[in-house]
Amino acid sequence: MGIADRFFEAIKEVVTLSQQVQGLSEEVKALNQETRSLDRRVVRLETMAEIVERIRQLPRLEGDGVKSSNMHSTGGANHA
Repeated sequence: MGIADRFFEAIKEVVTLSQQVQGLSEEVKALNQETRSLDRRVVRLETMAEIVERIRQLPRLEGDGVKSSNMHSTGGANHA
């Protein structure tokens, strides 16, 4: 194999590697977008969990259970 053949083989290898790097770059971009989307969803879930926890820590008012049970048993109307 002559010098010219080695040179062309090296060029072909560089082109092949360049194409592979471009393909991997596209995959990394897609994964980055997916990761950001998942991160946003996790943040929303964490926020909802924190809100629920804070609501649970609020002091209960007297009669809360009575009002809600009356609403369920009467179809939402309060009958006195």
